[in-house]
Parts: sequence; C-alpha cells; structure tokens
Amino acid sequence: MDCNRLKNAVTDIHMPEGMQTRILNNVLIQSRKKHPIHPVIWKRPAALIIEAALFIGLAIPVFVGASETISQIMHRVPPSTARLFQLVQESCTDNDIKMEVISSHVYGDTASFYITMQDLTGNRIDGTIDLNDSYFIDVPYDTSAYCQPLGYDEETSTATFMVNLTRMDGNPITDRKITFIATEFLSRKTIYDGIEIPVDLGTVPTRPDTQTVRFTGAGGLGGKEAIPKDHMAKVLVPGTPDSSFPISGIDLTGIGFVDGTLHIQTRVTDPLSNDNHGYFYLIDGDGSQIDYHVSYTFQKETTDGRIDYTDYLFKVTPEQLAECSLYGHFVTAGLLTQGYWSVTFHLDNAQS
Repeated sequence: MDCNRLKNAVTDIHMPEGMQTRILNNVLIQSRKKHPIHPVIWKRPAALIIEAALFIGLAIPVFVGASETISQIMHRVPPSTARLFQLVQESCTDNDIKMEVISSHVYGDTASFYITMQDLTGNRIDGTIDLNDSYFIDVPYDTSAYCQPLGYDEETSTATFMVNLTRMDGNPITDRKITFIATEFLSRKTIYDGIEIPVDLGTVPTRPDTQTVRFTGAGGLGGKEAIPKDHMAKVLVPGTPDSSFPISGIDLTGIGFVDGTLHIQTRVTDPLSNDNHGYFYLIDGDGSQIDYHVSYTFQKETTDGRIDYTDYLFKVTPEQLAECSLYGHFVTAGLLTQGYWSVTFHLDNAQS
C-alpha cells in the first residue's frame, strides 16, 4: 500500500488541540497496577482519545515470530478463537519499523484484529514495548477500544498486540474499512515493583506549604466521590527533589499532612516522551497494605517543557504513619521511538 500517500491524507485531519496532553494525563492517573481502568474512546472524524487502558483478558500465547507462517502463528491461538479470524497481512514500514495487521474478525458491534511491530534493523523493540497511547483508529463511527500486548519474539525483534473496538451506539459494524495508525512507542522500560522508599515517616511535617491548583487528572480507590467536581484541589508546594529517592526518571518533591491527610508528591519531567508513572502504598506494623485514597495531577510549563506533579493522598494519622513503611510501584521508559505507521484494511465478514 502507498503508506506516504495515506500518511499525508491523514495528517491533514485536524486533531483536537492538546489531545496527547489529555491522553497522558489520564494514562498517568488511570494505569495503576491495582485499580480499575477504562477503555479508550475514539470520536469521529479524528481520534479524540479520552482515556487509555491496558486490557487483561484473553489467555492467548506469546507470539512466536515473523519467521513462521501466519497459519503457524494462528495455530498457537486457541482453535475456538483462531477460527473466527481471517488473514489480512497489510503492512506499513517507517523508520525501519514494520507494522503489520495479521488477521481480523468482526461480529455484531465488535471488531478484533492482531497487529505486529517489528524492528527490521535494530533493537528498539523489546518485551516492554508500549504504544504510549499514540495509536488511534479512523472509522466513521464512535468507538470504545483497547490494545492488548500479547508477547514478544526476541529472535525477530517482533511484538504482537490484539486490538478490540466496539461501536458506542451498539449498532453492528457494517462499514468494515478501518485505518489503524500509530505514531510512537516506548521500550527499554524499567519496572520498580515493591520497592521500599527511604523516608522517615516519624518526622513528616504537619504544616507544609500548600497551594490550590486546577488538576488535570485524578484517580484512586476513593472513586468519583473523592474527586472535586470543580477540578480544584489543595496540594503541596513542590520542594527540592529528595536525592535519596531510588527511582531514576521520577522525583520525590514533597511529603506532609494537609488538613489531616497525608500527601506524597512526585514530579515527572517531559512526560509526553517517557510516560514515567507509578504509585505509593504503605505497609503498617501488622503487614497490611494501605493504598492511597485519591491522587491529583497538575502541570507546570517551563522553558524546558512540561512537568507533571502528582499528590497521592492517604487517610492516615501521624501516629499511624509512624508505624508504617513506604513502598511504591513505578515504571520508567528508556527509549522513545517515533514514526508514522498506518494500515488500512477491511474486516472479515461476520461469523456465527
């Protein structure tokens, strides 16, 4: 297919201002390891992404590599699933990265298709690849969608994903022409899981400097009831980063009690290029885990780019906190690869 011609045509579509900013704001807050998350939503005619999420569901084995035939690949999928899919094999190559739609299936208001990303000349793709919510789907109807990573083949430097989309209005998918587009991905990620944070919780300030900000993202176990409808919240004034914080790419910029609630604040510089994120939790003297109740993310624009600050709020007292230890789960990315990969294909006919 003529990738450059399609690229120019789609580039002419006006994307909503600040779309990617909204994407990462929500990703930063919603993509928590232990909390519910929601699908991506696309609005016609261009891709307006409201929320992004990682879907965990189908138990499909790891992709085995481009060296095998497509039929061999599909044989690795449970037969009850594989028989529903038809071969597509449409691809686009940019920046020596090949994106290929392998197969697809549509039934009623839902469509699914497999895609692969392969580095043809280097090692920019690995098992930690993340499309960084740069992908969007051009269809003439509103859809809710998710992209699920399925696995990585080291020998061929190929990762595979399954994309699912559903019409928002519940009507059957009759226009079966789809364009799937991706513009960047992250790789070489480092995952800090269950890492202890060296902070003396017995000396946390009870009257830190605060400010009221308009937050751009929020989340946590408190749900919607814990999030102010006016999008205003009292947060810590960022301080000097703690040099003992063990996460490279994320800074600890404050900790203290605000109106009786513990606030712990982090800073991520240039989040659009790294998607560094994570969360804190407490372990009390009995070994029980205390999760944060709500978090607020707000932004600051500087001459060097954007900075995202996040305050994590815990419902504990200073006395309770003194008996706790602070832990966290964080993810940082080491490499951002940009390009333009766009494949237009037709879905197979619906099957029973």
